[in-house]
Amino acid sequence: FPSHDKGCITKHCLVASLFIIVRYWKIGKLIATIMSLTKGRSNLGRNQVSFREKSIMKFGTVCSGIEACSVAWDSLGWQPQFFSEVEPFCNELLSQRWAGVPNLGDMTKVNWENQRGTVELICGGTPCQAFSLAGKQEGLDDERGQLAIEFVKLLRVVRPRWVLWENVPGVLSSNNGKDFGLFLNQLGECGYGFAYRVLDAQYFGVPQQRKRVLVVGYLGDW
Repeated sequence: FPSHDKGCITKHCLVASLFIIVRYWKIGKLIATIMSLTKGRSNLGRNQVSFREKSIMKFGTVCSGIEACSVAWDSLGWQPQFFSEVEPFCNELLSQRWAGVPNLGDMTKVNWENQRGTVELICGGTPCQAFSLAGKQEGLDDERGQLAIEFVKLLRVVRPRWVLWENVPGVLSSNNGKDFGLFLNQLGECGYGFAYRVLDAQYFGVPQQRKRVLVVGYLGDW
């Protein structure tokens, strides 16, 4: 790869490994616990209950990268059903680490009808460059920003019960907040209740300040 691509990949690996793993792991444990309790599987008489005994979540990811969340959620027994990634370096890593999990490639070219009913959760961190304060912040006018809308489009088809989406805090101010408002509005039109927070990596065991917007959605009445 050209040198600038290698630098981008290295940065992506660091961010994914040090931030997303920790964050998704904690949220994943919370979701798994809630699901196990609502299904009446909790055993209060035991000192410890394996998350593998509680709930096995089948999930898919888009903009999968090096697939940090699969590493984090493996301890919960959650099982990836598909990835969607286009970067050659990441594709090679995915094919070696998760040989049995299909990589669907470009998320805008996938026939998502084939994935309807296959997963309970879809996770994605669509490109942040369009929303970042470090860039031009062209938002949804940038084709990379449009992938946030493509993310919602695939939800309309696949209809997972849970949704997890993340991006940089700049998404909150992009186009005076209208871009994020449109994203949330379309998420609601798909039938998802949702909540979002800005989380900082320094409060989740990572020795750096790195804020991200995290949106969690649930299909139906939250």
